[in-house]
Parts: sequence; structure tokens; C-alpha cells
Amino acid sequence: MKNHPRLRSASAPDARRAGATLTRGGVDLVLYGQVLMAVFFTVCVALHPGFVLKRDEGGVSNFGVHLKTGIPYSAAYAAAGVSSWIVSTRVRAPSALHDVGRILRVYAVLLMVTLTTTYFYTLSILSRDLHLMVGGVLFAFEVMTSWWMVRRLGRRRDWLWLAVQWTGSVLAALTIAGMLEVLFLSQVIAGVGYAVVLVSYCRSRVRDEGVGEVGVHDSA
Repeated sequence: MKNHPRLRSASAPDARRAGATLTRGGVDLVLYGQVLMAVFFTVCVALHPGFVLKRDEGGVSNFGVHLKTGIPYSAAYAAAGVSSWIVSTRVRAPSALHDVGRILRVYAVLLMVTLTTTYFYTLSILSRDLHLMVGGVLFAFEVMTSWWMVRRLGRRRDWLWLAVQWTGSVLAALTIAGMLEVLFLSQVIAGVGYAVVLVSYCRSRVRDEGVGEVGVHDSA
């Protein structure tokens, strides 16, 4: 039976031959994108708390269909999506970091598609269903990839953040099922948990593959 280590380390020459171009500083773009996403959503809440802070909580999509909050809402998704896409394009193929590139690329696309469908989801039942379907795909993607990333990391603190993310996901599922009315709260909890897991995984992969050192050596 073959032994599959959680995270395989590579020497700097191996990483260089693999064509990896990421550095530890470069992968932090993912962190910056997530922080900006949180900041812009906070701005949305400050501008119009009534959209989400009420007994029957609405979701963050409510911010996207109003002029007052549409710009910071769009900026939130764009910050996370564009930063993730930029980092994914810095992983050359074939690369030891192909998993990082794939996760970030799919994540970025799903964020931007979610953003685009937001603008039209109140116009018809069809556009609403399309937005909900895309949101469901993003939801499932985050649940599955968070589990996969934390299993590879194998650290206790990452399992705790996975529990946070899944708690939000369960609350969201119960809200969709009509058993609770905490959609915004569930989105915040799940979003924070996933952001921490995603950033932690990307940083760990870059560090363990020795890519940070490659970036320094290649510039000499």
C-alpha cells in the first residue's frame, strides 16, 4: 500500500524545475483579498444595516441590488476574486503547487459568477434560481475544499477553523430549509472560517515546497 503524506516538501531546485513562481509574499495577496472583502462587507452593513440585521435576516446579496451598497458589495467580491485569480496564475504548469492554483482559480470564478448573477436575481424567477444555483455551487465548493485542505494540513488549529466554517454552513442549510432565520450570520461565520483555512493552506503549501526561497534565489 502506498503511503500518501499530507504535505510533501520539495527542495528549492525541485520547486524551480516545477516552474513555481509563487513567493511567500505573493501568496499573501489571498489574505489581502479576504481582508478587503470583510472590510467592504462591513461598509455595506454600515450603509444599510436594515438589509441584513433584522429578525428575518436577508443575505449579503441584498446589498448587490441597491445603488447605495452596490459599489462596496461589488468591491468585496472583486477583491477576493481578483486576488485569488492573480495568485493562481503565478503557478506555472506543471507545478508542485498545482493544487493551490486549481483551488484559487475555481474559487475566483465562482465568486465572480456569483457577483454577476446578483445584479439580476430580483428581475425574474429564472434569474433568482440561477443566482441560488451558483450560490449553492460556491457553498458546496467551500465545504468540500475546506475539508480537503484541513485534512492535508492536519493541524489542530485548522480543524478548529473548519468547525467554524462548517457551523456557518449548517446554519445556512437550516435557514434555507426554513428552520432558522440567520442567513447573514451563517454567511459571516462560514466566510470567516473558510478565509482562514484557505489562507493557512496556501501559506503552508508555499512554505513546505520551499517556493519562498526559490523566488529569492531566482532574482539573484
